[in-house]
Amino acid sequence: MGALLRREGLYSSHLTDWRRERRAGERSGRDPRKRGRTPRHDAQSLRIAELERENLRLNTRLEQAEISIEVKKSFQAAGTALGQDRQEALNSSARPLDPIIGITLALKALGVSRPAFYRRIHPAMPQPPDHVGRPGRP
Repeated sequence: MGALLRREGLYSSHLTDWRRERRAGERSGRDPRKRGRTPRHDAQSLRIAELERENLRLNTRLEQAEISIEVKKSFQAAGTALGQDRQEALNSSARPLDPIIGITLALKALGVSRPAFYRRIHPAMPQPPDHVGRPGRP
């Protein structure tokens, strides 16, 4: 046994030091650590990052809601006439708001349905006349 220890460069003084450390609790064999990667962030920093993202999202929604309310107020204050002029005014008011709050929120704030808005932008193509008396059909 002594020849093996000497060959590996270990001496009796090493063994006594290790035994002393083990009794003192410094060496307990394998460390009971969790397996896998060590987390880069602690739980508190992850929670802070999550709350900051949520705060940013809610602030964005608040700004959009405030703009939507301002649009409703200004449009009602303008008192546009009913009928075709009103629809044109609503549609023209929605376009500048698109890059700011998005077309869906702008239309919702103005009380215009999306299909009505898009039908006005892209009117239906005229249908070709139906050919009555085609060959093979009564």
